[in-house]
Amino acid sequence: MFKALQSLFSYDAVVELAEHRISLRKFETHEVLEYEPLLALATERGQQVIKAVGAQARSFASEGVEIVNPFAHPRVLVANFQLAEKLLLWGVKELSNSRIRPAPRLIMHPLEKLEGGLTDIELRVFRELALGCGARAVKIHVGERINTRNKDYAAVASL
Repeated sequence: MFKALQSLFSYDAVVELAEHRISLRKFETHEVLEYEPLLALATERGQQVIKAVGAQARSFASEGVEIVNPFAHPRVLVANFQLAEKLLLWGVKELSNSRIRPAPRLIMHPLEKLEGGLTDIELRVFRELALGCGARAVKIHVGERINTRNKDYAAVASL
């Protein structure tokens, strides 16, 4: 019973980040959510409002609506922290299938722009992105892709 109740509030997942694709994969159920890191932004009453996320954002391209990719930068993976956080929060909520705000354990896995390793600042950016999405635990993974069918969160987090 505790496991069923906990699944309403939490899950374990891998978040793979790339400039042109974000992928969230749950460990237990192997559900996958993939989307383009795009936001359609409009200014209403002096504030930016998100109109659409992912590929759907392209259809909102018009005058007064800006299409933004917060992961598009020539040197680092995260170009705009606030928008990247909103984009990941949307994915975490979509994957939870619950009206209650989830508190998952996340493994953040940047897939590109890793030449020379990650700086302390980049590590902090990935950790803060996950925490901003409501994660209760965060692990940063650099290396081969994680197969959620063969490993669980604890096995990867202990590496």
